[in-house]
Amino acid sequence: MEKIFDKIKVVVVSDNIDYRLLIKQLLASDDVVVAGYANCNETALEKVKGLYPDIVIFTCTSQASAVFELSQQIYELMPGCGVILLSESMDLQLLNRAMESGIRKVLSINCSSNELMEAIYKVSLSEKQRLPDDSKIFGHKSRVISFFGGKGGTGKTSIAVNTAIALAQMGRKTIIIDADLQFGDVNLLLNIDSKDTIAELVHEKNAFTIDTIKSFTVMHSSGISVLCAPKSPEYAEYVTGSHIEKIINTVRPYYEFIILDLTPSFNDITLAAVENSDRVFLVTGLDITGLRNVKICVNILDSLQQREKLALIINKEGPSIINVKDFQNIIGLPIGARISEDTKTAVDCLNKGIPFVIAAPRAQISKQIKAFAEKLYRDMA
Repeated sequence: MEKIFDKIKVVVVSDNIDYRLLIKQLLASDDVVVAGYANCNETALEKVKGLYPDIVIFTCTSQASAVFELSQQIYELMPGCGVILLSESMDLQLLNRAMESGIRKVLSINCSSNELMEAIYKVSLSEKQRLPDDSKIFGHKSRVISFFGGKGGTGKTSIAVNTAIALAQMGRKTIIIDADLQFGDVNLLLNIDSKDTIAELVHEKNAFTIDTIKSFTVMHSSGISVLCAPKSPEYAEYVTGSHIEKIINTVRPYYEFIILDLTPSFNDITLAAVENSDRVFLVTGLDITGLRNVKICVNILDSLQQREKLALIINKEGPSIINVKDFQNIIGLPIGARISEDTKTAVDCLNKGIPFVIAAPRAQISKQIKAFAEKLYRDMA
């Protein structure tokens, strides 16, 4: 699997859709990934803090005062995160205000791709000097990993759960959020019966803090924290995409890995989770329906400018008329992991409520999941 956390992560803050598309085109580089977009308003800081990028790019139009206020807050609260401003016009007053607000570089909105990329490299390198020597800022080092499948039965929940546990076994502080709100069964795989779920959390609390979220999670014996899906499908309507985004933003500074198990369909919850994820793994088998569904998913996420986050997990790999190389060539995504078919072990462990990395650590699928988790951590370091 190729290294997946070595790119410079960028967030674009702009109310202008045309400017967002322009910046996206200027950042057409293998070294940079656009992690998300935000409007220049009161929610922008929360989103930027949640994603904790290496670089924030602002565009300066009619909201200049808001831009300078936000950049000042980013400079003070987020060491390691540099700010670049693209402006329609430049004068001495603008440059002075930018400097006072912690903005590292001001460029014309009509700058070239090379000029913007050079600024990103220099600012990113310079900002790293502001990180503490003993940097233990989970907000900067944490990673949000989503597991998604275009249809049910791909095994995404099993992979999400076992990956979370493998990370915990490595000493990594990990939380798993069951975002398959109508039919989520993370609790079944972990043999958890929790009275408090994500539905109760958003129904009872108007504002989220790490303490309130923790009070609605369950600590599994493996060491992972679990925020369960609603007990009944009708309670799913309490949870919105905005809730998911706020939960991710709140827990990010306190966990090294935030694992999300997504519903196998596109809705507000899925899109909010994908947009706020650092990496999205599409879980599929080597079959025609899997190929078709993954291709549809990639096309949709590509149109939403999320393609850079995507990678494949080939699950239940066995003899097939479609081989992995052909699958990868057709889809055009890197392979994150290949998990062998071992239905007996997977089903036995599911029925016992004990994940296979715990119940059958010597099984091939357990070794493959552990190798995948180790790769995630190495690429994060």
